[in-house]
Amino acid sequence: MALEDVETILALDDVPTKAGLVRELLAKRDVFAIGRSVDEGNSDLLSVPFDDPQEGRLDLVPVFTSLELAEEARLRRPEWQTMDILQVRGGDLVNDADITVVVNPLSRLELRLPRIRHIQHA
Repeated sequence: MALEDVETILALDDVPTKAGLVRELLAKRDVFAIGRSVDEGNSDLLSVPFDDPQEGRLDLVPVFTSLELAEEARLRRPEWQTMDILQVRGGDLVNDADITVVVNPLSRLELRLPRIRHIQHA
C-alpha cells in the first residue's frame, strides 16, 4: 500500500480502526515532517506542546503523507516557514511512546494517533 492509501483511509468517516490502520501503514513508509537536519542521519523535528484534559502534557509531532500537504501546512504557520520539510521513516515516529503523532494537521485529512503506551512487565 502507498501513502495515497493512507489518505484514502483518512478520508473515510466512522472507521473504528482508522488510527490502527494508519499507524500500521505509516510504520512501513517514509513520511514528511517539519524540522531541521542536525547532521548525517539525524534531525530535530518540530514538536508542539499541548495540554490535553485527559492525557496531560503531550508533545505533538506533525507528519504528512505528501510533500504538498506539508508545504501547505508550513505556509499556513509563519513560525514553521523557517524550517525544512524532511523525509523521515514513519516507523520511527508512530512507534515512539514519548510523542503523539498528528497526521496531516491543518488539512481535512487530520488524525491524531493515540500515543503508544509503555507496557510494564512483572
